[in-house]
Amino acid sequence: MNLKTMLMKKTLETFGVYCELVRIIVPVAFATQFLVEAGVIEAIAPALEPVMGFYGLPPALAFAWLTGLVIGVWGAVVVIFTLVPVSQLSIADMTVFSALRLFAHALPSEQLIIQRAGPGCIVTALMRGAGGMI
Repeated sequence: MNLKTMLMKKTLETFGVYCELVRIIVPVAFATQFLVEAGVIEAIAPALEPVMGFYGLPPALAFAWLTGLVIGVWGAVVVIFTLVPVSQLSIADMTVFSALRLFAHALPSEQLIIQRAGPGCIVTALMRGAGGMI
């Protein structure tokens, strides 16, 4: 197989994966943004405040974590610095929050991808959430 044929084959494979991901991520992103705009995420965030208190984090970070769970890592970053003044967060706060955010983020879109790969959604979502809390 020559280089040109190999590059074409890999490009087509990559494009196929890209198309599959777009079919999953775009609708979930639109639905999630709708929930944000409708105030659903803000209404649910108080339920996560005890988790923030357990880790000694400011309660306002509950909304940022919920945003990260639904939208993704970068959505949570924007919310953190919008809701909580930087002077109120210590390095330890950001380290703990980052661990929570990195283990469990963008659950709707990533869980659909994981489900197509084989493992069950509920089990992997619980594992990711628990992993961040450990």
